[in-house]
Amino acid sequence: MKKRFLCTVAALMLMASAMSGCSLSGEPDSSIAPVETASANNEPSPAYIVYGDYALLPGHAVYQNVNNAYSIQLPEGCNIDDTDPNNVTISVATELGNPNMINIRYSENEQVIDRPSQLYDKLAYDDTIDITGIFTLSKDGAYEGYKYTSTKIDSPDTKSITSVYFSNDRSAYTVTATSEYGNDEINMTNLNTIVDTFVNYN
Repeated sequence: MKKRFLCTVAALMLMASAMSGCSLSGEPDSSIAPVETASANNEPSPAYIVYGDYALLPGHAVYQNVNNAYSIQLPEGCNIDDTDPNNVTISVATELGNPNMINIRYSENEQVIDRPSQLYDKLAYDDTIDITGIFTLSKDGAYEGYKYTSTKIDSPDTKSITSVYFSNDRSAYTVTATSEYGNDEINMTNLNTIVDTFVNYN
């Protein structure tokens, strides 16, 4: 089943707003480029996002994975399972009920995806989700990876934010944050900000 890409300007603008971390005090060093709309052949035209390091967010602490040379800011009191340093699972408490979940996976020998059509092909086979926004990540003018948001088809309230960062040695970091309360804008903005504090040092 071919994926339905819902790359509307409104959805992209919502994610662009979330990227700024406006509901939290951390502000990225860089800015967000203008949002583009979907192309004529229904492939997403990415919004190019320049991400930067965040100042330490209030009520957060920096988690560092020494094995794989990365860090991310997490709300204090998170439950972290890093028994496998290549596949770290984090439970983030919410006031809404069940916790939000964050997974950080490190992998090697990954194909670098640097065009929307490649990402479309990669995700098209997954008929369990709808893609609701695609972004290209860059820093200091260099391509770093991509980011997309998705909604679970059989549970529309469940939404995920996924960022994939590529390193020069063809290793990759995949950061996925999932919430059962995806329609709560504040919740998703805060979760998105956590994802954006990820920094790899490779």
